[in-house]
Amino acid sequence: MKKKDSVIRYKTPAGQWRFKVSFQLSSYRVRKQNFHTKKEAEIYRDKVRLLILTDSYDGYLDSIKKVNSSSLSVRDYYDRVQKSKIRGIRKTTKHRYFLELKRHVLPVIGPKDLIDVDSSDYQRVFNRVVQSGTSSQSAKMVLACMSWLMKRALDDGLISEFPACLVKVSRKSKMVYFTDVELKSLVRVINSPLMEGKLWLKIAILLQLECFLRVGEVIGLEWRDVDFKNGTISVLRQVNHLLEISETKNSRIHSSFPVSDELIKLMKMYRLKTGGLPFLFPALGYFSKDDRSKNKLNRNIGRLNRATYHENLKQIADAAGIKRSRMSSHVLRKTGGDRLIRNGFSVHQAAFALRINPQTILRNYSTIDVNHFMMKIRTFEVSKSADETPTRDFKEIK
Repeated sequence: MKKKDSVIRYKTPAGQWRFKVSFQLSSYRVRKQNFHTKKEAEIYRDKVRLLILTDSYDGYLDSIKKVNSSSLSVRDYYDRVQKSKIRGIRKTTKHRYFLELKRHVLPVIGPKDLIDVDSSDYQRVFNRVVQSGTSSQSAKMVLACMSWLMKRALDDGLISEFPACLVKVSRKSKMVYFTDVELKSLVRVINSPLMEGKLWLKIAILLQLECFLRVGEVIGLEWRDVDFKNGTISVLRQVNHLLEISETKNSRIHSSFPVSDELIKLMKMYRLKTGGLPFLFPALGYFSKDDRSKNKLNRNIGRLNRATYHENLKQIADAAGIKRSRMSSHVLRKTGGDRLIRNGFSVHQAAFALRINPQTILRNYSTIDVNHFMMKIRTFEVSKSADETPTRDFKEIK
């Protein structure tokens, strides 16, 4: 049979369109149906052709028989993997995977046998996640978790072939940093009397804008990391999603990153408010209008948590006239990185400051603020560009 005819479209008794594979090669007659997409059927056809041509098809059939005789449900396999020791991924990543699997995947395909999971199940899971109000981009994370679990099942020999995810999710362009107007509004608010009782929040925001810290790294800061004499700060650790002290996200650190004189001055004032605590940002119960509050003497008080910090950021957004959806700790850090590029720092220098790869700068920091660009290009003169110098000096960046 010709190759172009080996994938055939047909209609089921229920009136649904499906695809089947039917061809003969060497002495083998191959027939399989109920594929939901033509691409899925073609992938199977090409795989079997290769197995036959390499004399591996008989072994493949034996493995299928072995798998069929000892199948587990998706839920049972999830429980088995959760109890096992998993190497190669971070503890926080493992926690996130199992959380997403339990929340979104198991309710859809939990009772189903592993060997019966196919590409259409990805679409079913995706539809459920989106219908629950989650964005399609966040739903991609759920599909990635499902793929991870199925790949483990393949490696464990519990399934003979990996069900490919054929769900297509278009990526929407999104401004991931503040525009000039938004940043000016934010700076106006954090310098206003509104922040007099929230010096901690002002400092946290400035640390993200000027020192490019992630939220976990802000919460993980300790006073021993601040060198007031030399005006530097060390970024050595973070508080992860499990509320544990761990290494930074990509294990990259700064041992002495320069801090502006204004921020150093604010941190000196702020240190008096934290008493003898070893870390910069305690739980908000520590700060009280009553200086004799019991929390002032409580040396066991915990650190600031992410949810509290983010809720305070949303309140600042309201005061600054910025949409709540535009405000996050992630946007603050990326705004700082964007400002480096705008002020003449090279891609490699910006990557050094943010402790990421230059490729990440090109991929994630290349969105154009059209209004800013039009305003800047209007006054730009090539002949005078050689006189421009960066507005900030990083002594460590060569």
